[in-house]
Amino acid sequence: MTTIIDVCKLANVSKATVSRVLSGNRKVKEDTRDVVMRAVEQLNYRPNQLAQTLATKVSNTVGVITNGLTDSQLGQMLRQLDAVLWGQGRSFILANGVEGSASLADKLAFLAARHCDAILLLGKNYDQRWFDELDAGNLPPLLTMNLALEDVDGVQFDQALTAELACNYLYSHGHSQIAVLLESGSGGEQVLQGYRRALENRSLPFNKQLVAQHTDSTTALSMLINRYIPFTAVLVPDDHQAIEVIRTLAQYNIQVPQEVSVISLMTGIEGERYTPAITGFEVPEEKMLQSLLRLLDDAIKGGGQGGTDVAREFMGRLVIRQSVRSME
Repeated sequence: MTTIIDVCKLANVSKATVSRVLSGNRKVKEDTRDVVMRAVEQLNYRPNQLAQTLATKVSNTVGVITNGLTDSQLGQMLRQLDAVLWGQGRSFILANGVEGSASLADKLAFLAARHCDAILLLGKNYDQRWFDELDAGNLPPLLTMNLALEDVDGVQFDQALTAELACNYLYSHGHSQIAVLLESGSGGEQVLQGYRRALENRSLPFNKQLVAQHTDSTTALSMLINRYIPFTAVLVPDDHQAIEVIRTLAQYNIQVPQEVSVISLMTGIEGERYTPAITGFEVPEEKMLQSLLRLLDDAIKGGGQGGTDVAREFMGRLVIRQSVRSME
């Protein structure tokens, strides 16, 4: 069986140098790194992961906690994450779904006990209050995606600006009575902020009767309809909820887009394949994930740069399909 000593002899370097290269340490010259990696490949050397973790304090394992994602969103994100991490020589441990502060604390502790080098918080519907009592000092570095937390780095899809742009698009098509379905947590707060800003820019009054917040989009829409406040368009968080809204409207004999238009803040394949195809904003998830993993790499290797050149704010691209019609 090939050992690290065999790699040292072939590369003509010390054992410490081979260890630094395999742990991803940046304080190694590129030509030295290349020589070592060629030796590793030639000898088909596979380091003992447990021994390497004990020696370097780096497990090359990342914890991932997801929340508020549909099956389609979860599957796509995990495929992208696996591909990029595998290319970095890393793997991940998944903890899917958080029910409250105790659940979050348990899952963070579980991942920390597995010696994860860092923990990624992905998805939506986290509550800021869940993090208030966490003892972050006993946890690996935390990074977020679409979750704004104080003192925690991450990448964000600007939901406030996207909601404002969505309203502007609807206004340009003659819609002035726009209803909005909100999710819980910081995401819903951002959407409401953008919604209200769009109203203010057009000197339109804010009507709280056109805003509904519930964990179930069908229930939220039924709440709106039963208020008997007329609306011609509905702004929803994603394709999954847009489809539920269209189906619920049909139960009330309200057709989309003939009578009510629907626009999604996060659209993708699910919305493209539905009939009517859903107009919305295409989120650059792959680019966001790449930026997040650059921050991850920096957090694990401790380069001291703090990812200053990494993009953290992202905008979606409006994709015009069939679920919005002009009132003019």
